[in-house]
Amino acid sequence: MGSRIWLCPESSTTRLLLFHNRGGVKGFEDYAQRSGLLMGTRQLTGWSLGMYDFDNDGWKDLFFALSHLSQLDRYLGRESALPNRVFRNVEAQRFEDVSNGAGPGLQGAAQHRGAAFADFDNDGRVDVVVSTVNGPAKLYHNVTPGESHWLAIRLRGRRANQQGLGATVRVHLPDGRDLYNHATTAVGYASSSEPLVRFGLGANRVADTVEIRWPGGGTQKLANIAADRIVEVVEEAQTMMGCNAAIAALLFASILFGATPASPGHAAYEKRTLFSWPKNSLNR
Repeated sequence: MGSRIWLCPESSTTRLLLFHNRGGVKGFEDYAQRSGLLMGTRQLTGWSLGMYDFDNDGWKDLFFALSHLSQLDRYLGRESALPNRVFRNVEAQRFEDVSNGAGPGLQGAAQHRGAAFADFDNDGRVDVVVSTVNGPAKLYHNVTPGESHWLAIRLRGRRANQQGLGATVRVHLPDGRDLYNHATTAVGYASSSEPLVRFGLGANRVADTVEIRWPGGGTQKLANIAADRIVEVVEEAQTMMGCNAAIAALLFASILFGATPASPGHAAYEKRTLFSWPKNSLNR
């Protein structure tokens, strides 16, 4: 379902890595330089990262929870505590570091570790909570200006798991774009984020179609979904019937060939800071 990228933190001696999936047998291509991350993340150590559309313009941005290992202070010749960073996705052309204008709270250095992402105040903008070593958690309230629209999907699975974790979701917009996301809570080091599947819709007030591929194998499609709301989708019975038929066939094959079928898998904070985008970066 569309091309994918692979993003991973690195050590203080290099930079954060970004790989573009070229599809099929073509493998991955290093996109760190052309995306702007090569120079923007030099000599940083990342613990947690999140790819979320913080300004709801339809392009996923990046949040990094950062700090060097405290034991390396003497060798690095600088403090191991670091401020966190935010990079704005400029229409899939590059990532722009907007950390300096993202609120005074984001400028504070600490031994940051975990990061979890959710809309804590239900205003449609994704907030971030970050854990620190020997200190209180930091809650970054997203107060990004602008009138971009959003959509969140709450999945109710009936077979593989109740939260639909592992499902992939494609949203087709009136402006012709296709947006992709998947249901997961596994975001951030030793952290768990909300299970909702979120999309920034930009100026679009409706999603033409929302297509869900459930982890059990079924597909479900919705049409003409209004923006700026949470939509709950319950796995349909027909998708389950298809899954049951596949499981039955697998069980029959196991009797014949002695194979064992695999079972379906399952996969107090302190408010301290504000988190906002600089207005000039949003109006470009």
